[in-house]
Order: sequence, then structure tokens, then C-alpha cells
Amino acid sequence: MKLLVVDGTNVVMRCASVQTGVPRERVIASAGRMIRRAAEEFIHPSHLVVAFDAPGASFRAALYPAYKANRADRAGESTGWGMQACGIFETTGIYCSFVEGFEADDVVATIAARVVTADEDSEAHILSGDSDLLSLAGDRVHCWQFGRKNVPGDEALVIERTPQWIADKYGVSSPRLLNDYKALVGEPGDNIEGVRGIGPKRA
Repeated sequence: MKLLVVDGTNVVMRCASVQTGVPRERVIASAGRMIRRAAEEFIHPSHLVVAFDAPGASFRAALYPAYKANRADRAGESTGWGMQACGIFETTGIYCSFVEGFEADDVVATIAARVVTADEDSEAHILSGDSDLLSLAGDRVHCWQFGRKNVPGDEALVIERTPQWIADKYGVSSPRLLNDYKALVGEPGDNIEGVRGIGPKRA
């Protein structure tokens, strides 16, 4: 099996952020086209699943109430988009998944890990702009991100982020250490503080 598992919440909200004022159905259709193009032109999977944030709070909010509190004004927005996208995608033959109490990247990581654990001949390909998922990159887990326009080497729709690329970007010897690195420097986007006095270089 060659599975492509997509962080659907990430892709849909990426499209929404650059298509302001566009009807939601058109934004979702655009996200669907991006996913299909990435699959057909770059990754060529045998199977495809798209994961979304589940409605309601994730388990992280119970453990750490300040989690994403800096985004409280958008509470539920991504979930609303995701659930509508899930309904539209499934009518076009794209299988979708979400699990109560978890976010899309949790589902993505779990599915990818289970696929490569269950069958040594299988590989998982992850498509997401969420850098947290890069910690999974390895021999049979491949991480892809959307390219950025006007950046040399990033002209493609999607680009594989290899373990070497991850090591070079973050200064870690292995993608597995990326979570430790982020624990030290913090994650401002999620309202998570790092260790005081430790920045990217010291981490």
C-alpha cells in the first residue's frame, strides 16, 4: 500500500486564507482540486484519506487550558469548514476521517504510523503545512508540504521534506528530535511557551 494521508483542516484553511470573500463551497472545491493534483501529479498513492479536526475541544485544551487561547476568536471556525469539506469530499469519492477529541494532525500521524507498522512493504505519505508532522519523516513515512511561490526550489505544488532537509532547517540530527526542539523554543501559533532563555540556536 502507498497511502497518502492529508491534513484536510490545514489544506482547507490554507485555501480560505487566500480566497477571502469567495463562497465557502468554491474554496472547498479548490482545496479538493489541490489534493487531487498533489496525488495524481506528484505522489501517486494507491489509497487516499483526508483527516479533519473533530467538532468540540481537543484533549489538549483539557490538559492545557491556554492551548490556542490566542486564537479564541476563531474557535470552531476551522471545524465548521472541515465538516462541510468532509461532506463535499466524500460525495466525490475522497474518504474522510475525524476522531472526537482529536485534531486532524493527530489522526494523520496515527494512520501513517499504523500503516507502516502493520505492513513492512507499505509506505505513508503525509501532506500538511503543519511542521509538527515533520517529526515522522523516515524511510517509509514521507512528508510533503505545499511550495511557496517566488522562492527558489519551491515552485512545485508540493515538495517532499526529507529527513536531511528537516535536519538542515532545524539543526537537529534526526526528525525524531523535532518535538524536543519545539518543546524548548515554544510554539507561538498554539500559545505554547518555550523554556525561558532558550531560542532556536541554543535548542
